[in-house]
Amino acid sequence: CAFGSCHGSPSSEANNGVFLGARSGPTDASAIRAALLGGTSVEVPSLPHVAPSDPSRSYLLRKLDGDFCGIPECANGECGQRMPRGGDPLDAKARATIEAWIASGAPDS
Repeated sequence: CAFGSCHGSPSSEANNGVFLGARSGPTDASAIRAALLGGTSVEVPSLPHVAPSDPSRSYLLRKLDGDFCGIPECANGECGQRMPRGGDPLDAKARATIEAWIASGAPDS
């Protein structure tokens, strides 16, 4: 995700507000967490990227699953593609790890 055109570019239009690459030096996990907690999706402004303790309201999980059912902004199929775009879905263990992190309040750890 950080090495492609989606989240590897600091341009907020290209990355939907989440830049996963290093600004200088090693990637800063705390900065990535702050971006995920501090923003909302351009595609679905009613959902935060990550809603701590509420995986069902987290755009990140919906985007990973490609599931936008019940979200009014997505009624016409305008919510983009499942992530990672053009790649295989995350394996169940990786997806469960992300969901557990969100459910536990998205701690900085």
